[in-house]
Amino acid sequence: MRRPRYLAGSGWKEYCESGSVCGIPLPAGLRESDRLPEPIFTPARKAQTGHDENISFEQACSIVGGELAARLRDLTLEIYGRAARHAESKGVIVADTKFEFGFVGEDLVLGDEVLTPDSSRFWPADTYAPGGPQLSSTSSSCAITGIHPLEQAAAGAAPARRGRLQDQR
Repeated sequence: MRRPRYLAGSGWKEYCESGSVCGIPLPAGLRESDRLPEPIFTPARKAQTGHDENISFEQACSIVGGELAARLRDLTLEIYGRAARHAESKGVIVADTKFEFGFVGEDLVLGDEVLTPDSSRFWPADTYAPGGPQLSSTSSSCAITGIHPLEQAAAGAAPARRGRLQDQR
């Protein structure tokens, strides 16, 4: 599951095509790398080939159930908000990041690369200039199209294969 606050990467591409990101309508006239009015929750699931597939919140609800999808959205937005505020106090913008959740037994857990350059898009605040690409410290092409794959595990097991959005138990 991704949590973008800035319009970049594949989110920018989707916005240019449809005026929305993962089914979330955005204001007209935004530029590449613009700060969004509010952070958005943009789920994705692992595609058969290539990059992850962006999906709407409604699609996520149909896959994992509305209650779990809402819980994941709320946790994701809260975690991102705390991290983004801290980073901003240090002169760093967290433009977007990916959180992967799974189950260990009955417990929902946050795992994998939390707020690393592989899972996030970091920009230096002192060089931020909306209207084009930004200097980024990300070491991978992290799309703004979803707070990335939800992972679900069988009871008592480690999270399922990375990137799979699976039906709720």
